[in-house]
Amino acid sequence: MALEKAMLIRLNDDEETPDAETISGYRADEEGGDGENWLRVHFNPETLKTSLSTNLKSSDRGSGQTTGQYIEKSESTLTLDLVFDTSIKAPDIHEEQGAAGTTTRLVHSDVRRITRHIAEFFLQTRDPEQADADRPPPPSRCHFRWGSFGFTGMVASMNETLDYFSADGVPLRATVSLTLKEDRFQFQTFDVADAQNRVRSALQAANEPQGEGSPGGETQTPSPQAVIADLNDPDDTAGQRPGAPSGAGTTQAPTAADSGF
Repeated sequence: MALEKAMLIRLNDDEETPDAETISGYRADEEGGDGENWLRVHFNPETLKTSLSTNLKSSDRGSGQTTGQYIEKSESTLTLDLVFDTSIKAPDIHEEQGAAGTTTRLVHSDVRRITRHIAEFFLQTRDPEQADADRPPPPSRCHFRWGSFGFTGMVASMNETLDYFSADGVPLRATVSLTLKEDRFQFQTFDVADAQNRVRSALQAANEPQGEGSPGGETQTPSPQAVIADLNDPDDTAGQRPGAPSGAGTTQAPTAADSGF
């Protein structure tokens, strides 16, 4: 089993969490991110600290007696440390010609080329040209996902510590301390194992022989993406997919939130 790596995902204004197909695509991607929408961490955090709080307000209106309290506002906070390290990557080798002959120079990858995406994604306004406006647009919201754990919020603070450098002064390791906040109660849990079993069962059912009456006498094998799309079809139109097993559209398809991705 491959090691699950945590991800930081940039959300659109109307998104609460990424949909199942997006998460599945990011997990299958071998890259560390696209520099625009998501970023995979190098090392999973050792700890995740969450905090849930509410502001209670009394309904007493000067009568001298407290008649009750109600929740005026809720807040959720996530604090974590992420380590990024480019020293594990082999440096580029450059040969330069000089008066003394050919010299070889090792060029290491600057770790801040990666951590800068966190600041640009979640701390910089989405439209830098409007930075001087009276009400500049806020930064994008961040969704942190690691296996079954999820948290959505705005990045309230980012502290970066550089503690390892190459011989020519290039920073190679950074510890990034992040604090995410959201002004609402949230407790996101995703059942990863259950979701994987649903996809596996759906693929097995879709690949079963359709019998002599199937078109061309052959079974059309759907892609995993097609199966995930069917599982997350809120209109229950999965049975319309060519080659779908009989009765595929007769059962209620789980929603994206239920799929657990």
